[in-house]
Amino acid sequence: MDMYVVKYKELLENYECGPLTETVFNNEVRPVPPHDQIRATGFAYLEKVDALDNDGWWMGKITRKEGSNYKVDFETTGDDEIACPLSCLRFHLDWRHGNTRTLKSDPSLFHTSKLSLSLIYSTYVANGL
Repeated sequence: MDMYVVKYKELLENYECGPLTETVFNNEVRPVPPHDQIRATGFAYLEKVDALDNDGWWMGKITRKEGSNYKVDFETTGDDEIACPLSCLRFHLDWRHGNTRTLKSDPSLFHTSKLSLSLIYSTYVANGL
């Protein structure tokens, strides 16, 4: 399987000594999300979302709403749960056959048992190895 070196524009190495660089499989690389994405006005219980946290977009599920924040559970990081304002949430983006899709635009994704990636890179520069 092909691999790429990804150099992030916004994520930093430990101790902030420069941009984070890591090697990833080709199926983990995603383009920058479309700017014309549907703006969410709210989310339902257990709806899949992408949450902006620690300078990256992470896939999670809505567990409840507390005031103006939504609690998001991240199964892939050991069941971490954080409170996110609506401005830091978007419909989950899935990369299929060269296209970005959301559950709202393609409900058939709801029945997909395996998602291709839990971390959606927000910004990157990819170079082939």
